[in-house]
Amino acid sequence: MNKLVLVFMLAGLFACDGFEQQGKDVYIPEGMGRRDEMRFKQYMVQGKRIYLSQCASCHKADGTGMHKLYPPLAKADYLLNNLDKSICMVQNGYTEPLTVNGTEYNMMMPEFKKLSSLEVAEVMTYIGNKWGNKMGFIEVNQVERTLRDCN
Repeated sequence: MNKLVLVFMLAGLFACDGFEQQGKDVYIPEGMGRRDEMRFKQYMVQGKRIYLSQCASCHKADGTGMHKLYPPLAKADYLLNNLDKSICMVQNGYTEPLTVNGTEYNMMMPEFKKLSSLEVAEVMTYIGNKWGNKMGFIEVNQVERTLRDCN
């Protein structure tokens, strides 16, 4: 067997193993083909890694946010209804007041310009399918289109 094929197979197995450890609060969209399902799982594993290192200090590891300082991402109406704006916020930050689940938040969100489009897609897929959110697979080409249109 080709060594490169073996490396990709092992990477896929490790990624899926990490996915299985994410808990029962993960939404898995139906109707994906085997290839897309594998990519979705890889996005979830990588997205969790990015989320924990870049986002959890404000939004908490469980997505519940910090009181009235930082908004929740768990079952967050703003996130669910404003995917494109949320993608832009990850890359460009945000300084305006924001209402999430009926509560206004005024803390600034820093920009994460160093994240690639792929990393933004991974973290948005993770956030969008954890903690009661059911946004489905947020692919890199969708993120790239959205980021080109951010104001």
